[in-house]
Amino acid sequence: IELSARELGVLSLLLEEPSRIVGRRVLLRDVWEMKNPDSVETRTVDVHVGKLRKKLSAICDGQIETVRGHGYRYSPRSA
Repeated sequence: IELSARELGVLSLLLEEPSRIVGRRVLLRDVWEMKNPDSVETRTVDVHVGKLRKKLSAICDGQIETVRGHGYRYSPRSA
């Protein structure tokens, strides 16, 4: 599948430690390279995660979960 640079960055960060929750601010800082993500209100992370979920849904053994109020995590699917 084709992934944009940002989608790849999000996926890479989530896969570094599966099951670890990665917050939006961390994603904005590390993937979007924002110096002060606390001062920014944006839905861009949510949009990119949504696109990434669609692309991965047919080929991936795991899923990207939303942890309300905290961020996202990659979780392997149960067999």
